[in-house]
Amino acid sequence: MILEELRDATYRYTNHPDPKEREARMQRVLDSEVQGLTEETATRVAANENAAATAA
Repeated sequence: MILEELRDATYRYTNHPDPKEREARMQRVLDSEVQGLTEETATRVAANENAAATAA
């Protein structure tokens, strides 16, 4: 679910009307994928959700 939400946000981020800006955003997304940032973000979100559920 978390990865699905991240992918949806990424799609909205890269879906820019200006072709040059869209290409720049797509390149930033690709760079972050190569660095593993999507998985890292998903892991952090899941950990925060678990911590919040445990604290409640």
